[in-house]
Amino acid sequence: MVRYAAQITTSQMSRASRLTFQEVEMRMFVAGATGTLGRPVVRALVSRGHDVIGLTRTQEGARRIKDMGARAVVGNALDAERLKALVVEARPDVVVHLLTALPPGGVTRKSQLRQTNELRTAGTANLIAASLAGGAHRIVAESFVGVYSGGSFSRPVSEDAPLPPPPEGPFRDTVLALRSLEDQLRAATASSGIETVALRIGFLYGSDVPSTRLMIDQARAGRLFLPAGLSGIAPFVHNDDAAAAIVAAIERPNVS
Repeated sequence: MVRYAAQITTSQMSRASRLTFQEVEMRMFVAGATGTLGRPVVRALVSRGHDVIGLTRTQEGARRIKDMGARAVVGNALDAERLKALVVEARPDVVVHLLTALPPGGVTRKSQLRQTNELRTAGTANLIAASLAGGAHRIVAESFVGVYSGGSFSRPVSEDAPLPPPPEGPFRDTVLALRSLEDQLRAATASSGIETVALRIGFLYGSDVPSTRLMIDQARAGRLFLPAGLSGIAPFVHNDDAAAAIVAAIERPNVS
């Protein structure tokens, strides 16, 4: 988890103080509410008594959000004006950035990451602008361990370690998009004082995760990709555990 938090100003204290007590309801705007990570996050927030507004691009997505006990709004994060209007109307305490556009069957080629890359670059910019206009005091975003791509590490790496040069090859754009997401959050904190938190989450797994089903199918077929051959290590985290980390970053004051 990487935090770009700033000192909370006096004008923010009345709203930010509500984070001190988990049992006090907050209003959340969740972008990416119907995604692999968005669904368990929305369910967890609703179960904890928060007022949750989920962003989706389709009416079917809106129905799914409502079925989870949240409110739904329809819009595209790449439509800056529409997104800003939705967030301003919602007036959330916290905006949650879980935007992806990954295929239901899991990623099998570079082109399937193009829209997610755009959501992490242009979509992040739009969401930050909307959050500031809507008066949110914190943005919590899903980043990914892929930000470390391009380096060769012989020991555990801390969050303070400098990132290696981005790799060449088919996934360079994806790594750059992830780093853009984090850089934009850092810049937002520096320029406006809004609290921003990016969680560098590992590879998700679980019964409801498309990439898990894909890996099982590949393993059965003898085609499972292993990072760095047999010597590679890939960090995995269960979908529900990743959701719990997101919720903790939302609720706790002074996240670090």
